[in-house]
Amino acid sequence: MATKKPSYATMKKRKRKKHYKTGLHSSNKCENSPMKYRSGWELVVAEYFDASSDVKSYSYETLKIPYVSNRKSSRVRYYIPDFVVTYTSGRKVIVEVKRKSALNQLTVMKKAEFASYYATSNNMEYEFWTEDTIKKLKQDEKQSK
Repeated sequence: MATKKPSYATMKKRKRKKHYKTGLHSSNKCENSPMKYRSGWELVVAEYFDASSDVKSYSYETLKIPYVSNRKSSRVRYYIPDFVVTYTSGRKVIVEVKRKSALNQLTVMKKAEFASYYATSNNMEYEFWTEDTIKKLKQDEKQSK
């Protein structure tokens, strides 16, 4: 018995989450300016990098790290972290902006494992910046004004 393909009319449309803040951000420090951010948190982080005298430059979604998503099939996918930051001290950090509640997801942990390995192999560091970090950045910004 053959199965029918569902028609476009019967397929559910994927709902786009509308609570994310998106837009363009231009910066002299951002290597791929203007950057098209996909969350308000990413914008806060970019503005922090712009205001920080410790940050020499940064790039947004320019690094492509291969990782094995399924060990049985050995399928290779690519992880693109949010930011790569170069500090005036020469230190380089890969920064991923992520909710704390998402850190225990299997996909996030796999990506983090490969990104950490990539970072240490290339004299870099890998960090998650969660809502706690974002709140602290916002508080520091308010205090400096």
